[in-house]
Amino acid sequence: MKRNLNGLASVITGAMLMLNPAKGMSQANDQLREILTAAHRNAVDPQVIRFSATSTLRLEFEGEEPQVVWTETSARVQGTRMELENRTTHESPSEEGPNAAAAFVQRASWDGERYYSTQYHGGPGEPLRTVSDSAGAGRTVLASPKAGSFLEGKLTVLPPHPPEGSLFGWLLQRNDARLEPSAEAVGGHPCWVIKAETEHGSFAVWVDPNYGYRLRRVSATRRIGDGPGGVGWTRLSVDDVRIEKVGEDFFSTFGILVIERVSADGKRKVETIGVLREGVTAENAPSAELGFLPAWDDGARVFHVEKARYMVWRDGALEAEVSDAGVKRIEETVTALEEEARQGSPRLVEALHKRAN
Repeated sequence: MKRNLNGLASVITGAMLMLNPAKGMSQANDQLREILTAAHRNAVDPQVIRFSATSTLRLEFEGEEPQVVWTETSARVQGTRMELENRTTHESPSEEGPNAAAAFVQRASWDGERYYSTQYHGGPGEPLRTVSDSAGAGRTVLASPKAGSFLEGKLTVLPPHPPEGSLFGWLLQRNDARLEPSAEAVGGHPCWVIKAETEHGSFAVWVDPNYGYRLRRVSATRRIGDGPGGVGWTRLSVDDVRIEKVGEDFFSTFGILVIERVSADGKRKVETIGVLREGVTAENAPSAELGFLPAWDDGARVFHVEKARYMVWRDGALEAEVSDAGVKRIEETVTALEEEARQGSPRLVEALHKRAN
């Protein structure tokens, strides 16, 4: 019955376009905006979502043996803020499962303004802590394929990384997206189809209105040479998406992302990422009660990417790092000023008078 109704709606839409093209196009544009707005709203939902994910990344390089990488992720996301912990291992030829000895652990978060990262390269030792004020760095958390963020339309391959937070938000800002007149079924689920011919590639997006306007499929292509420096992805797809009800809402729990790239020397590289999300819970909590700051001890050394220098973490904020030699110079300066003050130094008295006036 649902498909028949969709078919009837398509016929009516087509008739409207023929009888009154301007009015029909206006209504189609309004409907497109409504669909993209609903899909984007769900992609950056302000409620708190917690889940664990298991992902398998298969890398195929032309002329080489495929590589497999396993990652276990725990994540917490709220709107355009997110924190996650990834434990990545490489498949060992002598074992059926991942080799825990080759583990790489990263804890990362984006609080909407700043990116924090802590990296452990297996075994004991001091971790590498970094901070960045770059929105691009933040996108590496928000659009983490290991956490399955592509299921919400968050894709790092979109240039520039959309500050709107999703593929839907990006399309909302453009004038080249169009809504196809008839629905198409994806895995038996009727979906609206949105297409766009952009300078960044050709996109087709399937959105399921019966499952919270969640993403069902993405198919995108780009000509070789259109990427930065003539190098970049040439084909991208999101498929086999599974959507389940969580509380009063819907959430994507499985999907596969495929990205095909062409290297500078013309070799083909294919990345296939399958993600399964489990233990999904939704929480309603005021933003003020949530913290997305890292659990760093006071005095921890942190490298600031943009400033290209180390700083010190103290009381949830960064301070300039002062070396032992610097501390000694400060102490010597303070001692000298104290001595001048005791002797009634004209230079110090003059400086104080100037400040007072």
